[in-house]
Amino acid sequence: MSRFYNLPSGYSQIGPLPSVTTILKDTINRKIYRPIYPGSVSASFIEQRAKIGTAVHKMVELTLLGYPLPPDLISFAAGEAYRLFQQVCPIVKGLRLYRNDRGVLGIERFVYSIELMVGGQVDLIIQAADGSLEVWDLKTSSAKKSKDQLHGYFLQTAAYAQCVRECSKLPVSRCVLLMVYSKPSPYSEQLDISGSALDSAILEFSQLRIQWERERNRAFG
Repeated sequence: MSRFYNLPSGYSQIGPLPSVTTILKDTINRKIYRPIYPGSVSASFIEQRAKIGTAVHKMVELTLLGYPLPPDLISFAAGEAYRLFQQVCPIVKGLRLYRNDRGVLGIERFVYSIELMVGGQVDLIIQAADGSLEVWDLKTSSAKKSKDQLHGYFLQTAAYAQCVRECSKLPVSRCVLLMVYSKPSPYSEQLDISGSALDSAILEFSQLRIQWERERNRAFG
């Protein structure tokens, strides 16, 4: 399903912007993933994986904010979700969340880019030791992702990096994919891009954004 975001009042003349994930879903991801039909076994599997991913994200969020995990969440997340959370807990505990001058935390934040004409919600915005920012995206999966799928994830974080740059007026030095897998047994890995690789990924995403607009105009024009 496509998602669009309304911008702050100062940009109301622009209209809703497509989400970063909508651009990727309608371009490169349609070549990677097979269509999913409601009620199918695949749809049920994806729904279950989504619930696990949501539970892990919530546990990470509470941990970063310094809150204890509530019993109802622990009960719901008991089993695989909690085991996945344990893989990333030591990593996220060492991160410093970005906080702007209004006290807004860099967690599950809506950001947007006028240059790319997209919006999105970033998992984590982290403040590095040198004062620059990092975009962190947590992904849960039953098994290791393919190279093509990971490339799509990197394009997603790169687009978020541009959004964060424009919204914060601060440099974004790195994007990090924090991947956590269930099989063969729970494990995690950190994958990142920075420097010229990050700039190249932003450029590639901008070209996909142009392609998406062209195809949309053709379909609805």
